[in-house]
Amino acid sequence: MPRINHRTTNERASRNIPQAVKNTKQKETERLSAGIKSGAKAVVSSYTGGSSKAENIASKAAGALGGTVKGGKAANKLAQEAIKQAATRVERNAAKKATTTIVAKGAAKGAAKGLGLIGFVPDIVTFAKGFAKGYSAAGN
Repeated sequence: MPRINHRTTNERASRNIPQAVKNTKQKETERLSAGIKSGAKAVVSSYTGGSSKAENIASKAAGALGGTVKGGKAANKLAQEAIKQAATRVERNAAKKATTTIVAKGAAKGAAKGLGLIGFVPDIVTFAKGFAKGYSAAGN
C-alpha cells in the first residue's frame, strides 16, 4: 500500500479551492470582525454616553436594589433567630455584633442574584444591534 504524503495532499487541496471561495471566506471574517467591534463599541457607549446611559444604569440598579432588600431581610431574620437561640449573655452579644456583617453579606448576595442574567439583557440587545450595524456596513 503506498504511503500518502499528507502535506502534498493538503497543498493540492488548497490549490484546488477557487480564489472566489477564498475571497468570500476572507470577506466574511472581516465582516464578523467589524460586527464584533461595532457591538463592543455600542455596549461601551451605552455606559459612557448617549441617551440610553441613564436607562441602562437604572435597569441594573433596580434589579440590584430589589435583591439587596430581599437578601438583607432574609439575613436579618437569620441573625435575629441566632440572637434568640443564644443561651448566654456573651453568646447573645456576639450574635448582635455579627448581625451587621451577616445582613451586609446577605444584601450583597441578594444584589448579585437580583442583577443576574436579567440585568445583562439590555447589554446583549445593545451588542446585537451594534453587531448587525457593523456587519452590514462591512458588507456593503
